[in-house]
Amino acid sequence: MLSLPHVIIGSAAGLATGGPVGAFLGGIVSHHLMDMVPHYDVGTFYWKKKMPENWARRDIIIATVDFVLAMFALWWLWSQAVGFGNLSSLIFWGGLGGVFPDIWHHTPFWKKYTRKMSVSAGWYRFHNTFHATIPPKYAWFGIFTQLVFVLFGLFIISLFVPLL
Repeated sequence: MLSLPHVIIGSAAGLATGGPVGAFLGGIVSHHLMDMVPHYDVGTFYWKKKMPENWARRDIIIATVDFVLAMFALWWLWSQAVGFGNLSSLIFWGGLGGVFPDIWHHTPFWKKYTRKMSVSAGWYRFHNTFHATIPPKYAWFGIFTQLVFVLFGLFIISLFVPLL
């Protein structure tokens, strides 16, 4: 799944907790649950193939644009919640937790190390166990499922914090 829906749903999940640690962990849990839903991501281009060690230029562009949008969305959600007690903290840490598993396991600069660390290697296998990347033929559906997550997450967050 792309980073943007992970950040938004992670932020919404963070609001269901009482503190930053719970928000971060809630974001991580939301990440794994969302990955079970058929979705589009860079792996869509490598359906039934092993993703190359060195990403193609297209993959880097998609991942970079998506991550920048996700970080902008996280900043915007956080800024809307400033002044509402600890909600800004819950949104921030939940959003970071939502995207953390992909940053930890898939960032080209350090993935060869994080995938080999003892605990992290087990987490990586767990992460991939139920990952439902969609084939290219159905990319439109995988994008649609993420749009639903984004809208649902924004709706949930708007119940706690005015977004406009």
